[in-house]
Amino acid sequence: MDDILIWGSTQEEHDQRLTEVCKRLKNSGMTLNAKKCIFSQTSIKCLGHVIDGQGIHPDPDKIAAIENYQPPTNKKELKQLLGMANYLARFVPNYSDILFL
Repeated sequence: MDDILIWGSTQEEHDQRLTEVCKRLKNSGMTLNAKKCIFSQTSIKCLGHVIDGQGIHPDPDKIAAIENYQPPTNKKELKQLLGMANYLARFVPNYSDILFL
């Protein structure tokens, strides 16, 4: 297992959930690598998104990659660009209409 995200609407709730997850991991014989653990973050990058108290947002690095992509000159490059742009579809109202233009 690589990543475990634990969320709480308050620090206390987060800490309670963290304690419970640690107990369950221990009871299952699983251990954590302390060097890889990051606790009590208010914002994280996960699966190409930024998750914070306001919700889920596109990763600015992903947006920059799309903005800096050179105009496609062939079908393969167009497919690459569309694949990258589809990542933003859930964040852009009327994405399919805009794409059609």
